Amino acid sequence: MLVKHTIHRMDAFKQISSIFTPPSKTITINSEAVVIAAGKSFCLPIMVVTPGSKLEWSFTVKDYDCLFGVIEQEDIPSEDYILDKQYYSSEEEVSECLLILEPGVYNLVWDNSYSLLRSKTIVYSVRVEAPPPTMEERHKGALTYYNEINEMRANIVQWENQLKEEEAKLQECADEIRKKLDDADLAIVVLTGLP
Repeated sequence: MLVKHTIHRMDAFKQISSIFTPPSKTITINSEAVVIAAGKSFCLPIMVVTPGSKLEWSFTVKDYDCLFGVIEQEDIPSEDYILDKQYYSSEEEVSECLLILEPGVYNLVWDNSYSLLRSKTIVYSVRVEAPPPTMEERHKGALTYYNEINEMRANIVQWENQLKEEEAKLQECADEIRKKLDDADLAIVVLTGLP
């Protein structure tokens, strides 16, 4: 019988575990247009705190072209790019992503330093998508949920027992009052002689 109970609990655990899968969290960090002066760069630092997050960006260059790359915060002003700088022209919309394995600050760099005369306008959007919970995190969450449900069940049983005790006390009081009323009725009958 103990084996069946254990199997039943594991089945319940698996059911709860399967529903304890919150959707992955996506945060839109920024979405706007920026003018980059001739001979300058625009650097957008993005803090990523969860390993396995996906850093996503999309942008277009309005007229002409621009260099774009990704670099880690501690590497600045190094030229050691995680994602090498590439030229992007105004004819294309760029949508890319990078899987971030280590937490840290990552800089999206739009570089117009090669241009002597023309400023460039970029319209960009950046998002960070946290990874879904691991199986271990899901099981831990499901186990917590399962334990909370069992605690609630225990509280309900305790409250039901307290309620039964209170009902028994009330019944005892009601019986005592009835007995006193019956005794009072008997005393009235004896004193008055009325049936």
